[in-house]
Amino acid sequence: MLPKSNRINSSIIFKEILQRGQRKEHSYFRVLFLKNNLKKSRFAVIVSSKNYRLAVKRNLIKRRVKNILRELINSLPKGFDVLVYIKKGCLDLSFQELQTQLKEFLLRIL
Repeated sequence: MLPKSNRINSSIIFKEILQRGQRKEHSYFRVLFLKNNLKKSRFAVIVSSKNYRLAVKRNLIKRRVKNILRELINSLPKGFDVLVYIKKGCLDLSFQELQTQLKEFLLRIL
């Protein structure tokens, strides 16, 4: 689980990232990010019910991605608000593959 200080939980921040943030695509996720003026980065993970009908699967993906983000927080650049949208097919990856894909992608774009 991500620490509270590293979570995005305000709808105002969500809207701002959606309107002004930069968007990068990957085969398994879409990332929207926006520079914030804080000394920490904040994250949110979004899994659509259109991609994964069962809540059990959506929650499994969220837990995996949040755990990966928690491990990566110290190695990622500070000062970003990041939304991670999960695409179809992400559940087919093992945890190690997902971790490698997400880490490489985030380090490349941030």
